[in-house]
Amino acid sequence: MSCPLTKTSPAQNSGDKKPQFAYCERVFLHPPTTGKNSYICAVAESSEAGAYKAGDYVLILADCHHAIELEFSLVNPKQREESLAKVDALANIVNRFRDALYIEAKAIESVNE
Repeated sequence: MSCPLTKTSPAQNSGDKKPQFAYCERVFLHPPTTGKNSYICAVAESSEAGAYKAGDYVLILADCHHAIELEFSLVNPKQREESLAKVDALANIVNRFRDALYIEAKAIESVNE
């Protein structure tokens, strides 16, 4: 899969093979009519069936004023273990936060109605 979200590197301009991506997506978190440009962007470069260890694995979270870029290295066993633990922790926290947000929204709606 080719990803239009990444920057073109000098190697790509010299005729070398362009990187392929296992996953690449950017999603805006507000409707366009709000004028807010918060988004999440996830890029996972393909390892070419394990042959290429030094790919880019990045998660970017941004709101109107700030962005945070989280990198996940897979170049050696220790960094792969740490990156997988980091992504699991992020996913678990986001899911639990979502559950709490739904509960609180429902509680507030029941009082305000």
